[in-house]
Amino acid sequence: MHDPRDDPPPRGKPLVRLCAAFVLTGAVTALIGPFVAEAARRWSLSESIAGLFFPAQFAAALTGTLGIGRAAARFGYPRVFRLSLLLMAAGVALAPWGPPPLALAAVALYGAGIGLNVPAANAWAAGAGGHAVEFSLVRLNLAWGLGAVLGPAAVAFSMTRWSLEATWMALAAALVFAAGLQGGGCAKERLRPVAEDASRSPAAAASGAAWVSAAALFLYVGTENAFSGWLPLLAMQAYGRNAPAGGLAVSVFWASLLAARALVAVAIRRVPPGACIQAGLALFLAGALAAATGGRLELLWAGAAAAGFGLGPVFPLAVAAYYRKSGAAAGRRLGAVFASSALGGAAIPPAAGVVMDLAGTAAAGMAVPIFTAVLLAVLFRKRG
Repeated sequence: MHDPRDDPPPRGKPLVRLCAAFVLTGAVTALIGPFVAEAARRWSLSESIAGLFFPAQFAAALTGTLGIGRAAARFGYPRVFRLSLLLMAAGVALAPWGPPPLALAAVALYGAGIGLNVPAANAWAAGAGGHAVEFSLVRLNLAWGLGAVLGPAAVAFSMTRWSLEATWMALAAALVFAAGLQGGGCAKERLRPVAEDASRSPAAAASGAAWVSAAALFLYVGTENAFSGWLPLLAMQAYGRNAPAGGLAVSVFWASLLAARALVAVAIRRVPPGACIQAGLALFLAGALAAATGGRLELLWAGAAAAGFGLGPVFPLAVAAYYRKSGAAAGRRLGAVFASSALGGAAIPPAAGVVMDLAGTAAAGMAVPIFTAVLLAVLFRKRG
């Protein structure tokens, strides 16, 4: 049985390779929005039916995440990360070809890869230990954001210049190449545990941190994907624009999220993490309202930018808080904590699609991520 704490923290070239591969993870995760809009057009699907692609991805991610503890115990985080890239490559290669049932299965396949990939990468990077955990996780998720920026724009561009199939096949090839670059072995060096919260017993701290972090990641991932995932359809329905305009709005969202994480990597030494999160959620709410109710495409893009910048700090700082409060016991509940994020991605975006169907307007569905962002702000305020 392998102890995941025996995996050396990625530094130097291993860290560069990890972040480079995580760029691809961000690209694959963010492609669901443009893909849903194109699937609805290509196969004449209603919003409720097209919305099933969200739970196909995130419910499968939930399954993958729940298996991370056992997989890491047997193989170690580096090998699990490599396997996850290959699963993502297989799903991405199959998804665009259709028909809808096959596309759903393919999305579920790469969703399972994402479910293994994200916790494995974050746990591996968090092994930096000490006070470096926030910086390591912010840098890693900065790489994820870069992929999320580039992915939707590339797919939207391919719809008009080349083909969706060709773009996704190229992405699958890149994932296979990235998997080949990752180290599969495990060194003898042990990870340094993150500093624990001394005000509580280790068991109580880990248990409490797991419950709060699970709720926070459920709300965060659901909010992020409900807003960004339905942006292309909002642009097409509410503003009468084509697929590239919707893809650009998604890329604006992820570019702003990326910029926020780059800024947080510098500002975290002076600004408390809790203050960063609360300010970010307030900015998201303002941006989401502008995008949904502004009535002009320029306001949609401005709202997407504000919303992305606001959400930028939330995920890495929330994960860092979990590791800091849980200490050496963090790995025991890692699967459950990250599984809640997949569950949020599976539940909240389809709920927005149902609201769109009932109200007859895409803008109405944006009330769902706005509401969940309010709940998230309340949770972090109580958390302190």
